[in-house]
Amino acid sequence: MTKRSIAFRVLRGVTIIAAVMLILVMWSENHVLKEQNQGMLSVVSNQQNSISMPLPEWEKIKVTFRTAECQQICADLDSKDPVKLEQWRKYFRHAVETDRRATFQQRLNLYNTRERPERSLYFVDLLSGLMGTPVPVTNLIVYLGEPDSTSNGPGRTVFVYRIDVVTGRVIAIVRATNDILSDVDFDLAGPPTASGQSKHLSN
Repeated sequence: MTKRSIAFRVLRGVTIIAAVMLILVMWSENHVLKEQNQGMLSVVSNQQNSISMPLPEWEKIKVTFRTAECQQICADLDSKDPVKLEQWRKYFRHAVETDRRATFQQRLNLYNTRERPERSLYFVDLLSGLMGTPVPVTNLIVYLGEPDSTSNGPGRTVFVYRIDVVTGRVIAIVRATNDILSDVDFDLAGPPTASGQSKHLSN
């Protein structure tokens, strides 16, 4: 075998290897692009199935209802019961007037003018405005009124307020430590004891 023949075979072998490497690189790049395209298609598909709304518009949404609640509203409206109609009128008036960014004083003013001495949605707003605020117990009673029940423990007092809303009754558990408001919870199960044990719905 001549040197020219050997050189030709070597060159052909190198060419074949290079061609195989190029095919593998192209396949790898195409595979990555395919996965990326599938991911983009999935994102686009999900976005098409969702509601597109600017953030300021979302902030304007006041209330949303589950199917069962919509059914209840329809039934109450169809009943033409004045009591039920008045409940929903108050509910939607509250939805219009409420503002999650309202100051405590604004919440207190609305509760005093719209609801006191009753306890419903404006009262819940007032309690929400108290969360995280170290209010003395004496001021607390002025803001909220006399509780339905009170229980005492060592350095701890628990006030229970029953709240009537359209969909049922809620119990507010207001705790004070060393005569200073410490936390507020909402409970559906019943009033707690001074030990502070209750079924928490939110903090």
